[in-house]
Amino acid sequence: MRAPLSWLRDFAPFPDDVEALRAALDDLGLVVEAVEHIGEGLGDVVVSRVLEIRPIKGADKIRRVLVDAGLGEPVEIVCGAHNFEVGDRVPLAPVGAILFVAGIFVTCLLAAWGMGTITGAFVPALGWIAATFGLSQPMSSGSVIIANTSAGKWYLYGGMIGVAAALLLSFAARVRLTAR
Repeated sequence: MRAPLSWLRDFAPFPDDVEALRAALDDLGLVVEAVEHIGEGLGDVVVSRVLEIRPIKGADKIRRVLVDAGLGEPVEIVCGAHNFEVGDRVPLAPVGAILFVAGIFVTCLLAAWGMGTITGAFVPALGWIAATFGLSQPMSSGSVIIANTSAGKWYLYGGMIGVAAALLLSFAARVRLTAR
């Protein structure tokens, strides 16, 4: 059974120290299997205000959204959500591009390991490079999909570093295994 701490506090004055409460309940024979901290891991998510929403020519599922995230300059994002309007406040996770860099790194390593050759790492690497080339080309509307922001730079440069590091690591591991 789940019992939120806020609910328990409606019945008795419990301390703020969750671990002390857990130990006390365990001592009484009420086994606490787990403690969940709601919102944990969302420290980098910021509240942003939607400034502008524009359609993307030839794309009916996604649209270009300009938001003020308090980062100094407006951030342009390609978004698939349609449940907000201009002026709304929405959550924004600006670290998404950094997580993508780790994802492409791991994908290249796993592909090399799965295929048993460094060529396996080249497949996702070439896919990433081709997608990046396409997304960074100027569009007829005069904009690019990968914006010139810190997230865009992480995607471009960080992704390239992630791909290069995965290829080098795959190569080094393969050389070490064949030397045995």
